[in-house]
Amino acid sequence: NDEGYHLNFMGGASLDFAGKGKMLKTHGFTDVLGLEELLPNLDNKDYKTGWGLYDDSLLEMVYNRFIELSETGLKFGIFTLTLDTHHPDGHPSKSCEDIKYMDGSNSILNAVACSDYLIKKFIEKITKSPYANETIVILVSDHLALRNTAFDLLQIKKEERRNLFMIIDPSSNNHKEISSIGSTLDIGTTLLPFIGYTGNIGLGRNLLNVREREDDRIYIH
Repeated sequence: NDEGYHLNFMGGASLDFAGKGKMLKTHGFTDVLGLEELLPNLDNKDYKTGWGLYDDSLLEMVYNRFIELSETGLKFGIFTLTLDTHHPDGHPSKSCEDIKYMDGSNSILNAVACSDYLIKKFIEKITKSPYANETIVILVSDHLALRNTAFDLLQIKKEERRNLFMIIDPSSNNHKEISSIGSTLDIGTTLLPFIGYTGNIGLGRNLLNVREREDDRIYIH
């Protein structure tokens, strides 16, 4: 905010949940919109779950906001939080009625397949827009999956579970996987160089900086 960025949050759930609305409004965000603020934009006000808006509705609004802000030529950031994969059952959007995971018998896996489709389509629209080369897209999971209708499958596999942190730069064709040990604390600091800044944010460290000592990050986390 101090650097002139117009910061926006658009989430499908109520801003009262976990006090996130108050937190964002007191931390430099200009526009903070949740369920109550976004619901009037729907033609069908009943098209929502117990948690809030379906992802197909939310992501369409976020993309329209992205275009609107891009046309101003000013610096901005949009943050959004999807809901369709919320445990325990998931809530697949209606636009995913033909998308199932395998035989379609597992509700949360159907929701994951749906969100995979919707988020892919959303990011592709941004990367194919006239403003792609001036945009950085960050895709992250907020936490590991909690108990859901696929939890037994996760337990059976016994594989190491990790949060997703993906940086998509439409102006670059470089693709690589970073195996550095880190946590969600490091997301902000790792992002900074992609938008022209350097430095650390709190305990966060740049996961792409090979000079950072990994044992320091392990100690912090």
